[in-house]
Amino acid sequence: MSLTLYTPKEVSSILKISYRATLNMIKTNQLKAVKVPGGYRVDQEDLKTYILNGRLWQDDNEVSNDN
Repeated sequence: MSLTLYTPKEVSSILKISYRATLNMIKTNQLKAVKVPGGYRVDQEDLKTYILNGRLWQDDNEVSNDN
């Protein structure tokens, strides 16, 4: 079993958001992370889940232009 962990800086680069936004998502439990000496780490699977949930949310909230 391989475990891949990302720093908040790496997550912000992957999601193309600010470092501060990534930390806010972690601190408000929108994104799962573990606290380690020197900061936080985000498991690759938790990041995938976050991305997929975001896509599902977007799909549920799309507005149809079938007028």
